[in-house]
Amino acid sequence: MGVWPAGDDLDGHELPDDLRPRLHDYAEKALREAAVHTTWTSQDGDFESAAHGWIDTLLDSGGALLTPFVERIAPAGRDNSLIAKTTQLLSPGVPDVYQGTEVWEDSLVDPDNRRFVDYEPLRSGAVARGGHPKFALVREVLRFRRSHPASMATGPHLALPVQGPSSGDVVAFARIVDGHAAIGMIARRRTAVLGADDFRGTEVVLPAGTWVVRPGGPVISSRVDVGDLLVGSPVVLLVREDD
Repeated sequence: MGVWPAGDDLDGHELPDDLRPRLHDYAEKALREAAVHTTWTSQDGDFESAAHGWIDTLLDSGGALLTPFVERIAPAGRDNSLIAKTTQLLSPGVPDVYQGTEVWEDSLVDPDNRRFVDYEPLRSGAVARGGHPKFALVREVLRFRRSHPASMATGPHLALPVQGPSSGDVVAFARIVDGHAAIGMIARRRTAVLGADDFRGTEVVLPAGTWVVRPGGPVISSRVDVGDLLVGSPVVLLVREDD
């Protein structure tokens, strides 16, 4: 399900040509490294053939079962991707950003994640101009980290107070740079079952100063309603304006 295409990713309802070899290569490594029925040094050919046959059967007939389900959960999967990536980039240390993962990425572990990266869309600027939500977030946070490397690597977090009926499903924090909160995020959890309307009346108390929602969002201060703020995205990046 993690690599099954959905919606616009399906070209004429045909599976991508590379999906079958990707899954077979992944399965071979996973089966042998699990070392339960087959290993790298002592392969069980019958077992491996049966496993690969099951993958082929799934690919040949699983669309009617998998495609509707994947299309149903894909929006929540993308929401989780944005929230996780923003949290990672705002965490202490030096975060990994693998080439090609600035946009949606569905690679399995190796050898799948060693595939060729198509750099052309990223290099041409088409992704940036198109407003890809993950690309926009990654770019904004990395620009900020480049300007404040020491503070972002070692500086403390500041938990932002959340008040209201859905406060337990809100993640809100800021990072301290040069003695004050300078960048942060607000996100709503459980996006598969809770929409923005479920967060109306739940507020985040912002640190002192004026804050801008990046990229291209409104200017806010004092406190903000989570349902209003996160109506178009499960997570927003906040950057404090200079006094």
